[in-house]
Amino acid sequence: MIKSDNNKPKIMVCGSIGYGDINIIIQMQQFLRENGFNIIDQLSENNNYSKVEDFREEFELSHKIASHDLSIIEKSDIIVVVYTSPSSGIGIEMYKAHEMNKLVILFAISNIKSPWLIYLSDVIVSSKENLLSELKLRI
Repeated sequence: MIKSDNNKPKIMVCGSIGYGDINIIIQMQQFLRENGFNIIDQLSENNNYSKVEDFREEFELSHKIASHDLSIIEKSDIIVVVYTSPSSGIGIEMYKAHEMNKLVILFAISNIKSPWLIYLSDVIVSSKENLLSELKLRI
């Protein structure tokens, strides 16, 4: 059972912002909030970089975003990963959460063609109903 300071676990929802999943992340955050979960919103601090087409010249911004997301993972108890397509950011976030012994739940909307995401996940679900069931089991 996972509990944070206020007796409600802190959940970070992550996904592929750079490849167009920002609305899916926001919808999942809202869904979990509506179901009584404590969501840490990594997007609330002007961290929406979905419009950036190329990070090669965005060194400072890249460091700011990565540092911010890693700090949110540290503050979280549970990471819900919304997977629709391959993303290096998702892989790194999952790895860091796994290394910090956070509960990693993979919400797989699409087929997964890599063993790494499975390896880094504690739980794999493919529906919101299953996600709620798994969260309630662990809280």
